[in-house]
Amino acid sequence: MARTLGPGHSDLKGFTDRFVDAFGTTSQAFAETEINRLMRGLGAHWTKPPTDQEINAALAVVDGIRPENEVEALLAAQMVMTHVLTMQAMSRAHWAEEVEQQQIASSVAIKFGRLFTLQVEALAKLRRRGEQTVRVEHVHVHPGGQAIVGAVNTGRDGGG
Repeated sequence: MARTLGPGHSDLKGFTDRFVDAFGTTSQAFAETEINRLMRGLGAHWTKPPTDQEINAALAVVDGIRPENEVEALLAAQMVMTHVLTMQAMSRAHWAEEVEQQQIASSVAIKFGRLFTLQVEALAKLRRRGEQTVRVEHVHVHPGGQAIVGAVNTGRDGGG
């Protein structure tokens, strides 16, 4: 059973603009492709499509991440699926009847949980564009010592 994506109202242009914006793109084809991938991933089985609530929840997460471009949108979609798989593995671990099943499901859940953390860090790094900020919170200057407080730029001309 295939699903058709569309608004529950007559404002198709407004829906499309909002939907495309949620994926941080101007390409309707990209946004539709990514939501279709999410819908396939969210389905409980290949024969059972996700509910409207599950699709809307996934879209809410992508929109909440506010991807600024297609690369961030891809990462946001991966984060949605990583979370879904983490929760499924945790559920399987919780309801496992055998210790071995519980151990396997727990191990998978831990791996997905770590992956999610790495994805959050990758998104932060993308948004920083490689820039890093070092903030010094405590400086101790002992008797006889010297300290400079403030921005320090050292030029190649030998000046400091």
